[in-house]
This record gives sequence, structure tokens and C-alpha cells, in this order.
Amino acid sequence: MRNKIIILVLMFFYSYFFAEKVTLSNNYITITIDKESGRFTLQTLEGDPMSPLDNNKNLLYSKIPPTSFTAIYIDGETVIYGHPKGSWLRKPYLSENKIISAWQYRNLSILQEIKIIKNPSTGFEDNMLINTTIVNRGGKVTVGLAYVFDILLDNKEASFFNITRKGIFSNELQVSGDDIPISWNTYDSIDNPTIKVQGIVHNYGAIKPDRVVFATWDRLSELWRLSPNNSYDFRRRGTTQFDGAVGIFYDPKDLYKNDTLEGATIYGVMGGNILTEEDIILTLNIPKEPKELPIPITAMLINKSQNEIENLSLEITLPEGFYLTEGEKIVETKKVQPNGIFQTSWFMSTDSAGGNFYVKVMATISQQNEKKIIESEEGFFANFVKQKKPKTPKQEKVVSKTDVLLESKEISPPKNKKEKSKLKRIDELIEEVDHFYDNWIEIYYSVFNEKNYSLEDINKAIKEIDKEIEYLNNSISNITKEP
Repeated sequence: MRNKIIILVLMFFYSYFFAEKVTLSNNYITITIDKESGRFTLQTLEGDPMSPLDNNKNLLYSKIPPTSFTAIYIDGETVIYGHPKGSWLRKPYLSENKIISAWQYRNLSILQEIKIIKNPSTGFEDNMLINTTIVNRGGKVTVGLAYVFDILLDNKEASFFNITRKGIFSNELQVSGDDIPISWNTYDSIDNPTIKVQGIVHNYGAIKPDRVVFATWDRLSELWRLSPNNSYDFRRRGTTQFDGAVGIFYDPKDLYKNDTLEGATIYGVMGGNILTEEDIILTLNIPKEPKELPIPITAMLINKSQNEIENLSLEITLPEGFYLTEGEKIVETKKVQPNGIFQTSWFMSTDSAGGNFYVKVMATISQQNEKKIIESEEGFFANFVKQKKPKTPKQEKVVSKTDVLLESKEISPPKNKKEKSKLKRIDELIEEVDHFYDNWIEIYYSVFNEKNYSLEDINKAIKEIDKEIEYLNNSISNITKEP
């Protein structure tokens, strides 16, 4: 028995130290691919330059074979990319700062490229992009794609995650459709984080998936058989061991001959903050519960760095059902000096909207010949229901001065001073009628605009106006009958 144990230990060390690997490195991170299985790991070298405590740390489990992988779904069957069930068309190899591989399973040809990219929130090359293209070379099949990240923060497993709108959560979660955030992140400690990682699932080269699932690694290994359950936390079932992992899913769809399915996702160092940088701050201000339209929105960018911003572009994205009434969707300015502030405002409105909504502003910054992108998002509650205009009360036709002169059968054009005087009195009375009708309409609209009038006040005012109008109409009639 002892000899068997020694042999097994020797086999493990042999497989670990002598396994064929392909690595891609720079000053910040190292990507390692197991040449036999095609699975991947990620480690920091310098990591986040602002935090020396994250140097030379594992960001994914580095077992051999690694526990982070790409998975393929085909007609109800799931197979891991690089599995012996299929065959390598080209094992992982280094080419022009990419690790490229090609693998075949049944009639599917699959190309995968992994490379280092700039972190969109810091500008440092400390994130990796995984891009996978599946081509169907045969008849119709149903195909899906998934990435599984088995997260390790040095020697600590993930026990919580953080996403926009949801905040920090500690239980299993699935997000899909419009609820999928641009990015997710986690770190080794909420109170004093030293190792921080992020995943970006759309924009910056990532292709938006159908679902993102946060669960333990053993649960995520079920892949498309998994039914997420938010009553589970990130401990392995039946143990106290945390083992948080993330699955990026492109759900199965029909592929005909020569059709393709492509996925791409990003993982790596989080840096200072996913929404802002330590030296550039973007804030967004909007009323939490606006009561009136249009709604004001103000974005402020503060350049706390030592370098001038040569170009700045702010682009606003409004929620569905809203539109700008003032301001352009994209606002540009040429320079923001160190310690300078740039502020801009928009006004938006809606015809009808109710519920919780979000406004997002993306800042594209050119600084020292490099482009950086940061974003800020703010939520608000709105309840603006489309109102039907109150019907204008039917009013009797008020005869104008011209009508009196031209349409009256009882009055002919004035021939002497007496008739002129009579017409002048009629004009004056008609003006009074107009005035009282205006008052009547004003009271009517005041009711619909919820002014503070009692029913008794309204009835009294209307009776008085009716009485005056009746008196004036009788006066006009009597004047016209005078000889």
C-alpha cells in the first residue's frame, strides 16, 4: 500500500512539473494553458501597480489539469473543450501575443484565442480575453457555449460577488437578458481588499452572453443541467468550504451547415474601481423620485491626475421610454487640466413611464496618447402616467363685435350719433361677457389641475358668473330693441 501511495504522489508531481504548458506574460499577469487539456489559469506578476500586496498571486486555480475551462453543448451532450472525446486540430501554441488552439468534436470545428488586453477601467494590460468560434461543418445541430472560472484569490476562495444594481450578494444567482451587467467583480475581503478581480461580459471586446451564473464550482460543473437556487450560498454542498465560481453561458441554438456561434469574455485584475479610476472621478446626479418633467441630469468629471486630458467625450444612455428635451446625446470637450472639472447637463422627458429606471453615462478619455473608458450609472423611480386632456366645457357662442355689425338682422349700419352710442354700449357689454366666460373657464381648469378650491366655493362662483352673463345678455337684447 505504501509503495502505491508513493507511486501516486510521484505521478502527481511528474504531471504537475512536467506537463506541457503554453504561457503568455507581461509585467502584470501570466496566462497559462495546459497543452493537453486546453484549460487555462491566470496569475499576477505585478498585478495592480497601485497595490503591491497582489503581486505573484493566483487568480484562478492552477491545478493540472486546470479547473477553469470552455464547454461545448451539442444536441443535448456537453463536452469540455480539449477533452479526449474530440481531437486536436492544433494544440495550444503561442503566436503574435496570442495563445491559439483548434479542436474538433463531431462535425464542429472550434477555434479559441486567448490574449492579454488593457483593463478598460485602468489602462493597464492586466486582463485576458478569451474568444471562441464554433463552426458547424455538417447538418443541423443545436449548439451552446460556456466559460467557467474557478476563482482563487491567492489562497482564498470567493465567498461573495458584486454587480451593478444588485450590489454585493452571497447567494447563488443567475442574471439574464437586460439584467446582465457590463461587469462583475469579487475580492478577498469586503473591509480591506488586497486582491480584486473582475469579469467583463459585454463591451470592450466581450460578447454579451444569454446568462451569467454565480454558484460554487461543483454546482457549475453541471453546466446546462444546473438549476440555480438562490437559497444556496457559495459553500460546497455539505461543507463549510467556500468555492465561488462564475459561468458565462451562450445558450443552445440551431446551427445549419457552415453556421457559426461565437463567444468572448474577459477576466483579470480589477484595479482601483470598475466605474471610476483613482485619479479620474465620474459622478452622475439625478433626482431619486422626480415629480416634474423634464428631469435634470448632471454629469461631473474631476481630473485628479497630474496629466492633462486632451479629449473627453461623455455619452448618455437613457432608459426605454425616455427622450432628451435638452442637450446632445454625446458631449465633447477638448481639454481638462489637472485638478480641473468638466460638468454637463441634460434634461429628459417621457410620455408615460412608471417604475425603477437607470441612466448611464460613459466617459471616453484621451490622456498621454492612451484611451480610457469609465462609466457611471444612477437609478431613479418615476411615475408619470399619460393624462387625458379634460374636455373643454361646451360654451355658448359669444358674439363678436364684427358679428353684431354684420349678422344682426335688427341692427343696420349706424346712421347717426344715437346708433353709434348704442353700438358702443353693446361692445362694452360683449367685452364683459367675454371676461366672465374667461373666469368660468379658469375655474373649470382649476378643478382639473387640483387647485385648492372647495366644492362650495366653485358652485358659488359659477352661480355668480351665470347670473352676470344672463344679465349682460338681457342688456344686449334690450339695447338692440331700442328704437
